[in-house]
Amino acid sequence: MKKNTEFAFRVLSTLLFIPLLVYSLFHAETFLFPVIISVAAVWGLVEFYSLSKKSGIQPIQILGYLAGIAALLASTFYPHKAGGIWILILWGILGIGFIYKMLKGESISQPTLPSLASTLMGVCYVIYPFSLLIILQRIQDGTWLMIWMILITWACDTGAYLTGSMIGKHKLCPSISPGKTIEGVIGGVILSLLTAAGLPRLFPATTGISTWNMGALLGIGFLLTVIGILGDLAESVLKRQAGVKDSGNTYTGHGGMLDIVDSLLFTVPVFYFLINFYL
Repeated sequence: MKKNTEFAFRVLSTLLFIPLLVYSLFHAETFLFPVIISVAAVWGLVEFYSLSKKSGIQPIQILGYLAGIAALLASTFYPHKAGGIWILILWGILGIGFIYKMLKGESISQPTLPSLASTLMGVCYVIYPFSLLIILQRIQDGTWLMIWMILITWACDTGAYLTGSMIGKHKLCPSISPGKTIEGVIGGVILSLLTAAGLPRLFPATTGISTWNMGALLGIGFLLTVIGILGDLAESVLKRQAGVKDSGNTYTGHGGMLDIVDSLLFTVPVFYFLINFYL
């Protein structure tokens, strides 16, 4: 009964959020989408640094937040120059981080490297995929491409959850995520492939993705599904090391922000480069 209530709450919260997200996707002139994405990104970064501290690592949080906000602003207002700005930001984290540690007078026996690595990883792992979403909205057919990618990822999560709940018996990675089953993965892959192949038929005929052949749809869809599953497991590793069940609480029944977007954090960068190559 508890599982059914939790699932119903998930569906309801998702249905309430989707109209706002869809509106922002199709109205780039309002800058609503970058605002939503930026809030979600910073929220996710807060959760990542919280997990790091629970794992015994002390990231330089203020440096990570400033770098993350700068990267999101660059993607919003200077999308064509974001790549160069990102290089500057990452080097800035390392340089400023070392100076910060020296000014604090920390000795070499203290864990400077894990602290800097955690600060840098938070920006790369959380902020970078979100910033690519902002850039994707600006390219040709970017909105439709994002809808396709996001729904494939959600289809895999939904299919895995439903299948695993009903017939899941064989554990996938019990040491990392005890709740995930092989049957759930199979169900998720099937539903995501059906979504990848069928969804473009509902898009306008002028949309580029509607002209892709079935091989491209299924091939890219399958790759995104596998990458998304790996992203889910990667976040589970972080939570295991921190000793928590959820990365946080978004009051949506999905756990924390990282729990909601864990698969997308892996699929977005891969999809971004695939689109640049394919188009």
